[in-house]
Amino acid sequence: MSTRNTITLERIAKDIYPKWELINWFQWPPDLFALISMVFQRTGAYRICLIETELWEEIDWQRNVETAANRWLKYVNNLILDHEIKFPVEDERDRDKPNLLKIHYTAFEKYWDKIDINHLRTICDLGTDDPEQEKDILEFAKSLIALLAIADCCCWGLGVVGQLLTGYQKQFSLLHAVANLLLNNTGSLSTIPKFHGIVLPKMRTPQSGLILRSLSHHLTFHITEVEVMWRTFPWLNNHKQNLNILAVPYPAAVKESHFEIVKETYHSVRYFKGKITGLDVQFIKSLAGEVKHWIDENKEIDILVFPEMALTIENYNSLLSTLREIYVQEKGKKNLQLPIIIAGVIRDGETNSKYFHNEVRMATFFAGKWYDITQRKHHRWNLDRNQILQYELEGYFPTDRIWFEQCSISQRRLSILV
Repeated sequence: MSTRNTITLERIAKDIYPKWELINWFQWPPDLFALISMVFQRTGAYRICLIETELWEEIDWQRNVETAANRWLKYVNNLILDHEIKFPVEDERDRDKPNLLKIHYTAFEKYWDKIDINHLRTICDLGTDDPEQEKDILEFAKSLIALLAIADCCCWGLGVVGQLLTGYQKQFSLLHAVANLLLNNTGSLSTIPKFHGIVLPKMRTPQSGLILRSLSHHLTFHITEVEVMWRTFPWLNNHKQNLNILAVPYPAAVKESHFEIVKETYHSVRYFKGKITGLDVQFIKSLAGEVKHWIDENKEIDILVFPEMALTIENYNSLLSTLREIYVQEKGKKNLQLPIIIAGVIRDGETNSKYFHNEVRMATFFAGKWYDITQRKHHRWNLDRNQILQYELEGYFPTDRIWFEQCSISQRRLSILV
C-alpha cells in the first residue's frame, strides 16, 4: 500500500468519496471519466498516447473499444434495473475478441493504490533506476488512456434530444434517460461534487494540437466556477436547414435619460445604473403583428433578439403574453412554433439594494407554455471615454473618469440550449 506521502489514484478517489471502493467508480462511466481526467489535467500524462502507440494503432482498436463500451453499458443498465451482474462483463457472442474492459480494469485494480501519481508528470522521460517500476508506470498510464476512451464511448449521444439509438444500443435507452435527467438537474453527467469538476456532453473535438480535450469525442471535463444550465427541448422545425432571426434594434438611440449616475463614492471610478423605460404597449402589439404576419406567410421567425438592457421585466412578460395570444388564435395551424425570445432585461434590485439586475432572458415556447432561462452578466459594462464620445454622452458623463455600471454580479452561469 502507499505511504503517507504518496499520492495514489486511490487516495485522490477517497478524497472525493471516502466510502467508495474501486468498483463504485465503474458503476457510472462519467464518474470514472472525471476521475481519470483529473489525473491527466494535473499531470499531463495523456502524452503517453504519443509514446506507447501500439495499443491504439491496432486495426481493431475502435471496434474493441466499442465492444468494451457495450459490455460496460450492459453492466450499468442492469444496475439501474437492480439486476445482479458481475463486472467486468463477459459476453459469449464475442468471447474470442480481446476484452479491453477486463484487461484494463485488471491493470487499474493492480496499480491504483500503488503508483505514485507524481511519476506520471514525467511520463515522457521517466529515466528511473528501476526498470520494473518504469514498466508498471507505463502500463498504468496506458490503462488510464484506454479506460478514458471506453468511458467516453459509453456516453455517445448523452444530453442530446432525439439522438437515435441503433441496433445494440437501443437496450440502453433507460440509461440515456437517467443521464439526461442528471444533466438537466445538476449541470453535469457525473455524480461527483462539482467542486472537483463537471462532465458535459461534447460537441466538437480539436483537430490539431494535443490537449486533454483531444482524446475524447463525446465527453468533456471542466473544473470551473461556472454553473452550467443544460436544457433540451424538441425543435418542431428540425426539417429546416436555416434559421430566420429578427433582430429588434431597440432603443433606436442611446440617450442620457437611459442612465442614472450613482452618487460619488470617492473611488477611483464612478458608477451608473441602467434606466431604460422599455417598449410601449403599441410597439409590443406591432411587433407581435409582424410575427403573426410571417406565420401567416409560412415563414416563421425562429428567434427574436433584443439588445442588452432593451426591456424592463414588465415589458418582457407583456411580450411573452402577447405572443402567446397568437398561439391561442393560430393553434389550429400544423407545427405552429413561436420564436425563441432572447432579450436583455433590466429590473430593480431587492429592497434597499444599491444594485440593479442586468440579465439576458431566453424563453422557448412548447406545448402552450413559455419556458424561461435567466443569465446574469458576468462582467460589468465599462463605459470608457471612446464610448462616451461615440454615444455623445460627454455632457452627462465626464470623460476624465472611468464609469462602470452598478449591476449585480451573481454566480456565473452558462446556459446551453440543445
